Amino acid sequence: GRVVILIDGIPLALVAPATFFYFLDYHDSLSENYFVILFDRLLFGLSFFAAVFLAPFITAVISFYPEFFPLSLLSSTINARKGIASSFVFEIIMVEGLFQVFRIAGSRLSQGMSASLLVIGSLLLGRAVIEAGILSQEALFVGALSVITSYVVSSNSSYNTSINLLRWLLFLFTALFGFVGMSVGFLLILIYL
Repeated sequence: GRVVILIDGIPLALVAPATFFYFLDYHDSLSENYFVILFDRLLFGLSFFAAVFLAPFITAVISFYPEFFPLSLLSSTINARKGIASSFVFEIIMVEGLFQVFRIAGSRLSQGMSASLLVIGSLLLGRAVIEAGILSQEALFVGALSVITSYVVSSNSSYNTSINLLRWLLFLFTALFGFVGMSVGFLLILIYL
Protein backbone atom coordinates (compact mmCIF):
# COMPACT_ATOMS: atom_id res chain seq x y z
CA GLY A 1 0.00 0.00 0.00
CA ARG A 2 0.95 3.56 -0.59
CA VAL A 3 -0.19 6.86 0.85
CA VAL A 4 -0.76 9.94 -1.31
CA ILE A 5 -0.27 13.34 0.32
CA LEU A 6 -1.98 16.33 -1.30
CA ILE A 7 -1.17 19.80 0.03
CA ASP A 8 -3.23 22.87 -0.74
CA GLY A 9 -1.37 25.34 -2.97
CA ILE A 10 1.25 22.84 -4.21
CA PRO A 11 0.64 21.38 -7.68
CA LEU A 12 2.34 18.09 -6.78
CA ALA A 13 1.34 14.90 -5.01
CA LEU A 14 3.71 13.12 -2.65
CA VAL A 15 3.63 9.32 -2.65
CA ALA A 16 4.99 7.37 0.31
CA PRO A 17 6.74 5.05 0.84
CA ALA A 18 8.94 5.47 -2.22
CA THR A 19 11.88 3.22 -3.02
CA PHE A 20 14.72 3.44 -5.51
CA PHE A 21 12.86 1.37 -8.11
CA TYR A 22 9.70 3.45 -7.77
CA PHE A 23 11.34 6.42 -9.49
CA LEU A 24 12.72 4.54 -12.48
CA ASP A 25 10.64 5.18 -15.60
CA TYR A 26 8.98 1.91 -16.52
CA HIS A 27 5.59 3.42 -17.31
CA ASP A 28 5.92 3.52 -21.07
CA SER A 29 7.02 -0.11 -21.38
CA LEU A 30 4.59 -1.89 -19.03
CA SER A 31 2.38 -3.10 -21.88
CA GLU A 32 5.33 -4.46 -23.87
CA ASN A 33 6.72 -7.96 -24.12
CA TYR A 34 8.51 -9.35 -21.04
CA PHE A 35 11.91 -9.29 -22.76
CA VAL A 36 11.47 -5.67 -23.83
CA ILE A 37 10.65 -4.71 -20.24
CA LEU A 38 13.63 -6.72 -18.98
CA PHE A 39 15.93 -4.97 -21.49
CA ASP A 40 14.55 -1.55 -20.51
CA ARG A 41 15.10 -2.21 -16.81
CA LEU A 42 18.61 -3.45 -17.50
CA LEU A 43 19.28 -0.29 -19.52
CA PHE A 44 17.92 1.90 -16.70
CA GLY A 45 20.10 0.11 -14.14
CA LEU A 46 23.23 0.40 -16.29
CA SER A 47 22.46 4.05 -16.93
CA PHE A 48 22.14 4.67 -13.20
CA PHE A 49 25.54 3.09 -12.49
CA ALA A 50 27.12 4.98 -15.40
CA ALA A 51 25.59 8.24 -14.18
CA VAL A 52 26.90 7.79 -10.65
CA PHE A 53 30.17 5.87 -11.09
CA LEU A 54 31.58 6.68 -14.57
CA ALA A 55 33.12 10.11 -13.88
CA PRO A 56 34.59 9.11 -10.48
CA PHE A 57 35.99 5.85 -11.86
CA ILE A 58 37.64 7.43 -14.91
CA THR A 59 38.97 10.25 -12.72
CA ALA A 60 40.55 7.74 -10.36
CA VAL A 61 42.14 5.81 -13.23
CA ILE A 62 43.50 8.86 -15.06
CA SER A 63 44.62 10.83 -12.00
CA PHE A 64 45.84 8.11 -9.65
CA TYR A 65 46.26 4.78 -11.46
CA PRO A 66 47.23 5.32 -15.12
CA GLU A 67 48.97 1.92 -15.10
CA PHE A 68 45.52 0.30 -15.31
CA PHE A 69 45.18 1.52 -18.90
CA PRO A 70 46.28 -0.72 -21.75
CA LEU A 71 49.42 0.71 -23.34
CA SER A 72 47.71 1.76 -26.59
CA LEU A 73 44.91 3.55 -24.74
CA LEU A 74 47.40 5.17 -22.37
CA SER A 75 49.50 6.54 -25.24
CA SER A 76 46.45 7.95 -27.02
CA THR A 77 45.26 9.53 -23.74
CA ILE A 78 48.68 11.10 -23.17
CA ASN A 79 48.78 12.42 -26.75
CA ALA A 80 45.26 13.85 -26.42
CA ARG A 81 46.16 15.60 -23.16
CA LYS A 82 49.16 17.42 -24.65
CA GLY A 83 48.58 21.14 -24.45
CA ILE A 84 45.89 20.86 -21.76
CA ALA A 85 46.88 23.11 -18.88
CA SER A 86 44.47 21.86 -16.23
CA SER A 87 44.11 18.56 -14.41
CA PHE A 88 41.48 15.99 -15.29
CA VAL A 89 39.66 16.69 -12.03
CA PHE A 90 39.30 20.38 -12.89
CA GLU A 91 38.15 19.48 -16.41
CA ILE A 92 35.38 17.22 -15.09
CA ILE A 93 34.27 19.96 -12.69
CA MET A 94 34.10 22.40 -15.62
CA VAL A 95 32.17 19.99 -17.84
CA GLU A 96 29.67 19.15 -15.09
CA GLY A 97 29.26 22.86 -14.34
CA LEU A 98 28.67 23.69 -18.00
CA PHE A 99 26.03 20.98 -18.30
CA GLN A 100 24.25 22.29 -15.22
CA VAL A 101 24.28 25.77 -16.74
CA PHE A 102 22.82 24.35 -19.97
CA ARG A 103 20.15 22.48 -17.98
CA ILE A 104 19.10 25.62 -16.11
CA ALA A 105 19.15 27.71 -19.28
CA GLY A 106 17.02 25.11 -21.06
CA SER A 107 14.43 25.17 -18.31
CA ARG A 108 14.10 28.97 -18.55
CA LEU A 109 13.82 29.26 -22.32
CA SER A 110 10.69 28.53 -24.32
CA GLN A 111 10.28 24.93 -25.48
CA GLY A 112 10.75 25.58 -29.19
CA MET A 113 13.83 27.73 -28.85
CA SER A 114 15.57 25.95 -25.98
CA ALA A 115 16.38 22.65 -27.71
CA SER A 116 17.90 24.07 -30.87
CA LEU A 117 19.68 26.92 -29.10
CA LEU A 118 21.19 24.64 -26.45
CA VAL A 119 22.35 22.04 -28.97
CA ILE A 120 24.02 24.64 -31.18
CA GLY A 121 25.45 26.49 -28.19
CA SER A 122 26.85 23.36 -26.58
CA LEU A 123 28.40 22.17 -29.86
CA LEU A 124 30.07 25.51 -30.47
CA LEU A 125 31.21 25.91 -26.88
CA GLY A 126 32.49 22.32 -26.73
CA ARG A 127 34.48 22.77 -29.90
CA ALA A 128 35.87 26.10 -28.71
CA VAL A 129 37.06 24.83 -25.33
CA ILE A 130 38.72 21.78 -26.92
CA GLU A 131 40.47 23.86 -29.59
CA ALA A 132 41.58 26.39 -26.97
CA GLY A 133 43.12 23.61 -24.88
CA ILE A 134 40.94 24.30 -21.86
CA LEU A 135 39.30 20.86 -21.88
CA SER A 136 40.30 17.51 -23.33
CA GLN A 137 38.04 15.35 -25.45
CA GLU A 138 38.11 12.61 -22.80
CA ALA A 139 36.82 14.93 -20.08
CA LEU A 140 34.07 16.24 -22.34
CA PHE A 141 33.05 12.71 -23.30
CA VAL A 142 33.05 11.37 -19.73
CA GLY A 143 31.19 14.38 -18.35
CA ALA A 144 28.61 14.36 -21.13
CA LEU A 145 28.00 10.63 -20.84
CA SER A 146 27.57 10.90 -17.06
CA VAL A 147 25.06 13.72 -17.35
CA ILE A 148 23.11 12.18 -20.23
CA THR A 149 22.81 8.79 -18.54
CA SER A 150 21.43 10.48 -15.43
CA TYR A 151 18.52 11.73 -17.54
CA VAL A 152 17.95 8.28 -19.06
CA VAL A 153 17.20 6.88 -15.62
CA SER A 154 14.19 9.02 -14.75
CA SER A 155 12.21 12.03 -15.85
CA ASN A 156 11.68 13.01 -12.21
CA SER A 157 13.78 16.14 -11.63
CA SER A 158 14.20 15.49 -7.89
CA TYR A 159 15.52 12.02 -8.61
CA ASN A 160 17.92 13.36 -11.24
CA THR A 161 19.15 15.94 -8.74
CA SER A 162 19.77 13.13 -6.26
CA ILE A 163 21.77 11.23 -8.87
CA ASN A 164 23.82 14.35 -9.58
CA LEU A 165 24.51 14.83 -5.87
CA LEU A 166 25.60 11.20 -5.53
CA ARG A 167 27.94 11.63 -8.50
CA TRP A 168 29.41 14.84 -7.02
CA LEU A 169 29.92 13.18 -3.63
CA LEU A 170 31.71 10.20 -5.16
CA PHE A 171 33.67 12.48 -7.46
CA LEU A 172 34.84 14.61 -4.52
CA PHE A 173 36.02 11.58 -2.56
CA THR A 174 37.67 10.11 -5.68
CA ALA A 175 39.40 13.36 -6.59
CA LEU A 176 40.93 13.52 -3.12
CA PHE A 177 41.77 9.88 -2.42
CA GLY A 178 41.44 7.81 -5.63
CA PHE A 179 39.80 4.39 -5.49
CA VAL A 180 39.98 4.39 -1.70
CA GLY A 181 37.93 7.59 -1.63
CA MET A 182 35.50 6.17 -4.16
CA SER A 183 35.04 3.09 -1.97
CA VAL A 184 34.57 5.19 1.17
CA GLY A 185 32.06 7.43 -0.63
CA PHE A 186 30.15 4.39 -1.87
CA LEU A 187 30.06 2.94 1.65
CA LEU A 188 28.80 6.25 3.05
CA ILE A 189 26.03 6.27 0.45
CA LEU A 190 25.07 2.70 1.34
CA ILE A 191 25.08 3.52 5.06
CA TYR A 192 22.88 6.57 4.44
CA LEU A 193 20.40 4.58 2.37
